[in-house]
Amino acid sequence: SESVLLHMPQPLNLELSAGPITGLMDRLNQFRVDITLYHDEANSHIFQYGDLRTICIGCDHQNVPHTTATPTSFLAWGAQTFTSGKYYWEVYVGDSWNWAFGVCNKYWKENNQNDNIYGEEGLFSLACVKNDIQFSLFTTSPLALQYVPRPTSHVGLFLDCEAGTVSFVDVNQSSLIYTIPNCSFSPPLRPIFCCIHL
Repeated sequence: SESVLLHMPQPLNLELSAGPITGLMDRLNQFRVDITLYHDEANSHIFQYGDLRTICIGCDHQNVPHTTATPTSFLAWGAQTFTSGKYYWEVYVGDSWNWAFGVCNKYWKENNQNDNIYGEEGLFSLACVKNDIQFSLFTTSPLALQYVPRPTSHVGLFLDCEAGTVSFVDVNQSSLIYTIPNCSFSPPLRPIFCCIHL
């Protein structure tokens, strides 16, 4: 039985190490833009941070004054719309979880009002979900699990309308998280920020 135990399959760590890319942040910062939120939609969970080029998402459930038995989502839309060109902005996520941010088209926005989130068509985003003690990153369009460590501070989004791509980067590591290729954008596109309290 001892020899059998030696040949038992061992659990795999599916997490990939994403190495730093030299010059990545310098290149992306050439396309940096200020992102502002609609004032009536911004709340204590999603707010402007620093120089207005960074959005802070604070979704830690222990900071929520009234935790309910049912999940509550908070959506905020960027005031800007993009139809062409290249743009870059950052989100400060800190140690928070159950957040998502990215861009969406007019169709998705019109079908996802009142903090209700349905479907991924027209939504190009990165999301972090906590399950017990495990954190997972997902991208949409199509929905895919990303096997890279959860960013612990700043996450950047690079939108290239001409190439039809949305890229997410770990700012602290200067590394690429994922690029969503061949996006069917249907401009105009608008930044979106979301956190869900469980």
